[in-house]
Amino acid sequence: MSPSGISDEALKHATDGKALKHSHMARYAPLDPTCLTSLELSAGWIDARDVPHFLDDKATLATFHKLHTLNMTFSNVDLTTLHSCISPFPAGRELTVKVTGSCRIDAMPRTALAPHLDCYKGPAVLLPLILWHSAPEQVTVTEGSTCEALETLQLATHADFITSLSIRVDLHQDILQSKTLSNILSLCPRVVQLTLEISSATEFPGLNFATVCNSVPTCLF
Repeated sequence: MSPSGISDEALKHATDGKALKHSHMARYAPLDPTCLTSLELSAGWIDARDVPHFLDDKATLATFHKLHTLNMTFSNVDLTTLHSCISPFPAGRELTVKVTGSCRIDAMPRTALAPHLDCYKGPAVLLPLILWHSAPEQVTVTEGSTCEALETLQLATHADFITSLSIRVDLHQDILQSKTLSNILSLCPRVVQLTLEISSATEFPGLNFATVCNSVPTCLF
């Protein structure tokens, strides 16, 4: 543990095939922008309001043109803070976000979070920010309801850029008693790879593997 209280595991990156660790996230100077391709950053041990202090050198961050993969964890975050932490990196293509605690929906930033984004993995609550002027082909919703995902997709200018979708659904609420899943798929007509994690918060007679197998195809055709 460094004197600042930042764990040595807080920042990991790979350059020239060698894993390096830094205890101060602000020390980007030793990193070669021509080599850094992946960044993992966890802010789970502090309030997200402190994160920009470690990512405040926007001019330096903008030089990392080969940094394609971002994996970030935040605690008690809002859209503005998320945007300020991620958007300075100019070449982000794969983004994984985990949020612990609350995620406050404040003003929507006017610029894209990651205009070249190909793959997003994270909670449904962040989809409005993700889909704002970005068109990821692969979307994995790790947390949140299908209703949140549906509302975001309905507000998007278009969602036909999604070709791979992974989402958790409730058999009773999203398939048997509503058309939530069907409506989501109708907004993503180009999906060729679909991964569903199916559960049911409601117990009802006849709930078994066969019920799932017989019910899901009704949403696909």
